Amino acid sequence: EHFFQLSEKGLSIGNRLYPFSIMHSFSMFEHIDGDKPPLLSIKTHSLFSPHLIVPLDENINADMMYAFLFAYIDEGEHEVTLADHIAGWLGL
Repeated sequence: EHFFQLSEKGLSIGNRLYPFSIMHSFSMFEHIDGDKPPLLSIKTHSLFSPHLIVPLDENINADMMYAFLFAYIDEGEHEVTLADHIAGWLGL
């Protein structure tokens, strides 16, 4: 389990901060059947973490998160790849 925090500085995952300055774009994925919470996808300029996938808690207001992120970075078209699914299953 990981702790995620979004602030004016960027996105923190555990003890690691991903500042907005390294982020290229974001997208939000919602499951068609609505049985799972949305996923936040962030593409970065980082070689070691070029694509971050963050599962959102069902209590998170995705519309508010979208508005917050849009104030700092561009929205972009992202596709969830098989590698992203595998990394999510493994908890990476």
